[in-house]
Amino acid sequence: MNYSKKPKWDVILLLKTLLIKFIYHISWNNLEGEIRDSKMFMKFLGGKVPPKSTVFFFYKRLQETVVDGGKMRTTLMNKQGLRQGDQRV
Repeated sequence: MNYSKKPKWDVILLLKTLLIKFIYHISWNNLEGEIRDSKMFMKFLGGKVPPKSTVFFFYKRLQETVVDGGKMRTTLMNKQGLRQGDQRV
């Protein structure tokens, strides 16, 4: 069993949050507030708003790359694809 105090956020939710941030040019400091203030954003994210620190950490990890056997992948991926809990995307 995993007794981690921090909830694991869905990879798709974090990607959607990054999509909102970069399409609408929202700063990291205003990201949570802008999402909470917009019904459209809240509906797009299913009513869940990850903390900006989680989204920023996810963004930084997404930028890291690993070359494995001639294939390039992010550090958020295992050999089968993006990690999402115990499921693979």
